[in-house]
Amino acid sequence: MKLRNLIGEALEYYAKKDVDFLELFHQHMEQYEGSRRFIYNSPDYLCLAEARYDEKEKWHWRVNYLASTKDDAISFFLNIAPFELDKVAFCRYRHISSNEEDVFKYYKWKTIERISRYGKH
Repeated sequence: MKLRNLIGEALEYYAKKDVDFLELFHQHMEQYEGSRRFIYNSPDYLCLAEARYDEKEKWHWRVNYLASTKDDAISFFLNIAPFELDKVAFCRYRHISSNEEDVFKYYKWKTIERISRYGKH
């Protein structure tokens, strides 16, 4: 059985959009005073996220990349997030190189919790 290489997959996805995934990865590696960037990498999960503030959305999680070898990436993010914020914004890869102004889709934390439980008992 061959293990999936989630970083390799991310490099391929972004390259197809003419975007350098390593640049995004390095941005997450560079911490500055007050930054709240997080990287989680394991054989089954890869997550690049940051707690971010802006005037429109206030404090929210911006999930710049989230991948899993399993079907529970969103549940995984909810479990590893160091704290809950009102909203979570997920990057929509299909919009990365398009003329879309915002490639993120915003959800309320409670909505994401509810969605992540669909089909589970």
